[in-house]
Order: sequence, then structure tokens, then C-alpha cells
Amino acid sequence: MQPQPTTQPIAPSQFDSHVPDPSSLPIPALTAEESAEALKSAIRDSEEIMAQASTIFPLTLFPHTLSIDRAKVTVAKRFFFRMAETTSFRIQDILSASSTVGPFFGGVKIITRVMNKEQETEVGPFWREDAERMKRIIHGYVIAKQRAIDTSQLDTQHLAKLLDEIGQDNRS
Repeated sequence: MQPQPTTQPIAPSQFDSHVPDPSSLPIPALTAEESAEALKSAIRDSEEIMAQASTIFPLTLFPHTLSIDRAKVTVAKRFFFRMAETTSFRIQDILSASSTVGPFFGGVKIITRVMNKEQETEVGPFWREDAERMKRIIHGYVIAKQRAIDTSQLDTQHLAKLLDEIGQDNRS
């Protein structure tokens, strides 16, 4: 008889391929003035919209919007006048972005990491070019964050153009 090999269970950390979240790193203590300036900078970053697209009016009675700023991706789904469900995702929490496109229209699907679960958010229909552009910018930003590239010094429009180029998939 041959001895049976023993197997050890594999811990999730041994096969987890995700890049560690930068927000889990230790944060140095700041003075009150430094904290206020950091918050003001975060507010300025969230006000600078890199890209925004709205769904097509006749196909959705109350158009949804998808917007990307320097800190987050926001999806606003409108259901009636002055009513909306707004969801925001930090760029660091986005696992992937994909687009489904046809000859004229397309949609965007964003998969995020929320409390150790994956959550899908779909929004559309957009014009085909808008859906593809939004997917490329989100995907490019995810790549930039995973590589720890500092994008804070770049102009917003120039950053959007560069992220669009990084997020392109030339195999389709």
C-alpha cells in the first residue's frame, strides 16, 4: 500500500490575486490645518467631472446618468420627477468594468467590491460611443490605481484622455 498524501487547506490569502487596498495602509497623524486642507482637496477632486453620460431619452423616460470624477464613479438612476437612486463607488473598490454594445446603443456594467462581496451595477442604454468611452475611462482608472500611479498633478481633461487610452481593449 502506498501512503496517502496529506493535503493542507489553502488559505484565501495564498490565491487572492487582488491588489491590496491603499486605504488599508497606515495613515500618518495630521494637524487640524492639514486635515482641513486634505478635505478641501478631496472636495475639489470630487467636483472635477472627468466624464459623464446620460441614457437616451426616448428609451428611458427619466434618463440615468453615469459620472466619473477623480475619487469615485456615481450612478444616478431616475424613476420619476425629482426622484433618483444614487450610488457611488470609490475607484479603489471597482473590480472591473465592461460594456455591452450593439450597432447604436450600449450599456455599462460595473462590478465592485462591497463588504467582501461582489456587486454588479448596470446602467444604459447609452449611445454606443458613450458606453465604450465610459467603460474605457473606468477601466483605465482602475489600472492606474492598481499600479499606484499619482494622477493628482494632471489636468482633468488630459487625465480622462490618458485613462481612455489605457482602458482600450485592442483585441475586440
